Amino acid sequence: MRAITVCGAVALLAGCSTLDFDKFRLSMDGGADTAIADASGDLGDMDDGILPDSAADAGPGREACDGVDNDGDGDVDETTLEDGLCEDANPECPGTSCACAGGECRDAPEEISAGGLHTCVRMTSGQVYCWGSNSQGQSGGDMSIEETPTLVTRGAGERLGATSLSAALEHTCAIDDRSRAVCWGSNDSNRAGTEAMDTTNQALEVVDEFTTMSFPAEVVSAGERFTIVSAEGSFHSAGDNGSSQHGNNTTTSVMYGTRTYEHSLAAFEEISSGSLHSCGISGGRAYCWGDNGRGQTAAAGASRTPSLVPGGDFVHVAAGSFHSCGIAMDGGVRCWGGNDALQLGRAGSDDGVPGLVADAGTGALVTAGGAHTCIVDDAGDVLCWGENSSGQLGVDPATTSRSATPVPVDVGDRSLAISAGGLHTCVITAKRVIVCWGSNAQSQSGAANTGEPWVAPQTVRLVSGGR
Repeated sequence: MRAITVCGAVALLAGCSTLDFDKFRLSMDGGADTAIADASGDLGDMDDGILPDSAADAGPGREACDGVDNDGDGDVDETTLEDGLCEDANPECPGTSCACAGGECRDAPEEISAGGLHTCVRMTSGQVYCWGSNSQGQSGGDMSIEETPTLVTRGAGERLGATSLSAALEHTCAIDDRSRAVCWGSNDSNRAGTEAMDTTNQALEVVDEFTTMSFPAEVVSAGERFTIVSAEGSFHSAGDNGSSQHGNNTTTSVMYGTRTYEHSLAAFEEISSGSLHSCGISGGRAYCWGDNGRGQTAAAGASRTPSLVPGGDFVHVAAGSFHSCGIAMDGGVRCWGGNDALQLGRAGSDDGVPGLVADAGTGALVTAGGAHTCIVDDAGDVLCWGENSSGQLGVDPATTSRSATPVPVDVGDRSLAISAGGLHTCVITAKRVIVCWGSNAQSQSGAANTGEPWVAPQTVRLVSGGR
């Protein structure tokens, strides 16, 4: 599952000049489904600050960043495979770090990660904002509830420069622009992987790095009381390991982010962690490890090291608290594990056999929360199923407490990224708007707590007057 900050006064940036055309691919990291930009060349005359330069310059099927529906698909300035990023001279938006949003090239949301009671977003510039519960510093700042998105810094205002993000229950981790794994929030059981606080029940209020990582981190995933970093064919882990959630064939907890397991698999492209287990994608296959008490690793028995998930190749996988789901190579959504709230998308008890929920398409995304599951299908539509006690399926819990049937959620646009938290869900839409729904008891859905869940999806505003 999944899945901050301190300023709230950082405006979304404008005034970009066009330099690059970047295509997007969709992926998931640490339970947070993500839109990642990959540079692919220049478009346009680079003379008017929008991308592409004009409707004519946009070319067939491409959408110019000009407030006009250039490609004739009914959407204006949407972020699709045909759109791109642009360069901004403003130091807060360096290099090719701005995106087309609202007819302007500006810093925009790119990856979102919903934790147990808080949410974090990574911007195209690498800036990270969080909001919601902050009892352990997991949202950055002074450990008070963050009702609105707050900027996370290293201290002294230094930019974090994140390239990926993973939020858990009481801590958050990222990979920074120097390929280092960094964490903040609770360091109970040394889950944050740092020597800064090595006693239990201590919070790490500032961003700190895994202390023993001497080479580039590739993937980071934050679980309930542990963290896993994948790098150079090995797992580097920290925190509780009582259920072998580090995947290293032991149950010994680990301090300080040490190398815990050297595997012979292909590099892990993504890892997603739940309460006591993790799953990942390696070489087109899904593997899970850790607690299997409810069938969440899909193994016949214990899973102390990565265990192959049956059912063929997978393109994405997500670990919820006690269940797991994946997008198979054929586009089918398959789930296994705990089913007390119908989060497997079918009736019945817990089931360790991956079962088909729906056909979503090979470009779909999946995310697993506390006891609910959501997808973004090939068309960009959001569907959720499972527990709905706080409106996390986007419908009134008074009428629907849970559902085995996927429930459509209208977020007002196609979605690029999605993340399910403990009792809430958030997306980034094609127009780079953050939308959340479900529980808002700790402001994790992006506003002051009103005592009621957000049944209808609501826009999260990064700055006053902004999106």
